[in-house]
Amino acid sequence: MSVPPPAHATAGVAVTARGLRKQYGTGQAEVVARLLREAVDTLGQTVIMVTHDPVAAAYADRVVFLADGRMDRELTAPTAERILDALAGLDPLVSSNRGR
Repeated sequence: MSVPPPAHATAGVAVTARGLRKQYGTGQAEVVARLLREAVDTLGQTVIMVTHDPVAAAYADRVVFLADGRMDRELTAPTAERILDALAGLDPLVSSNRGR
């Protein structure tokens, strides 16, 4: 992930977080998610994260679910468990992969 130069830091940041855990490992992926959360809480930044990782998504204030390119539902104050429940409603394969 590249960090925008300081001159652009006030404009917010968009992050594609696909594969964070695979690329950086669980510990580093959570460090990145916490840093993004801190940017929102302390610097007033807007962060848009695109991910399939329910743990990373749980750091958000709001999670929007897309199905067939359209907004299907959203969660506020999400947890990884609530995100997995919502995903299970979108795709029957998700519930069979929950234990992994």
